[in-house]
Amino acid sequence: MELDQTNELNMLNAELIILKKYISIWDGNSVVTEAFNTFKSKVDSLNAFDMAQKAKTKPITQTKTQARFSMTNLAFEHIFAGTAYATNINNLTLKQSLKYSRSEFNKFKDVDALAVGKSIYNSIFPLIDNLLEYGANSATIAGFQDSINTFSGMIGKPRSQKAVSVAATKSIVNVLSETRTFNKDVMDSLIEQYKLTNSDFYNEYHVSRKIVNIGHRKMTILSGIIKNSDGEPVENALVTLRGTKKKKKTGTNGAYKFVRIHPGKSFLDVTAHDYDKNSVKVNITEFETNKMDVTLRGFRE
Repeated sequence: MELDQTNELNMLNAELIILKKYISIWDGNSVVTEAFNTFKSKVDSLNAFDMAQKAKTKPITQTKTQARFSMTNLAFEHIFAGTAYATNINNLTLKQSLKYSRSEFNKFKDVDALAVGKSIYNSIFPLIDNLLEYGANSATIAGFQDSINTFSGMIGKPRSQKAVSVAATKSIVNVLSETRTFNKDVMDSLIEQYKLTNSDFYNEYHVSRKIVNIGHRKMTILSGIIKNSDGEPVENALVTLRGTKKKKKTGTNGAYKFVRIHPGKSFLDVTAHDYDKNSVKVNITEFETNKMDVTLRGFRE
């Protein structure tokens, strides 16, 4: 997709998330329900076209590997957030539903990895408003959904991927135009009825309808968990990315996250009260969500 098309698709996915979030408000209205289903179908098509178009310059196996890698990274970003939240509120059911290790995940066949990814998404999505302090939000869950859609489209694709990509490129313009008109003439008009009866839904919907220019570069991210030697999260640890002004203090879940950082080799310096300082090497890959967990040892260990 062109940059302006990607920006518009991101807006449509954000709108879809808000509509799903407030489904209990409108699902009794058959007209809104029908409009939602039409809108969702258009957005799903655009996500599929986007995936097919991106595959045009790379072998399908390489594209699928990259798609799975992206989905896996985002899955564990939300596993970390969800597990920390579940631990904090003592929700054993949620914690158990997110109990996967990366090595276990990597051994799954593609179809099984996709199924687990969807399961993790379904566990996290209803709780996303509670996870802001744990490193997850509506933007990260939207990215996770996109990665699932992309990987799903990669499984079992034929060798004629290039032809599919060309057709997708032509379809994107038409479907975006149709969706733009449908939003203006149908969805926006239907949501007006909730302006007074449910202002939260109304306001969040209209916030989601604003296109945000993501620029020409994707974000490079570094995140992880600071733990002690018993595997427990360390609160109030100071995490510094050496050579930069970026510093983060961990919360009760021990998580830190740096965004918009420069790729390359560096060090993470981690300090906390009652623990020895630990410095670890990191090799930050451009346009990826890089993971680095750090273990701290107590003074007397």
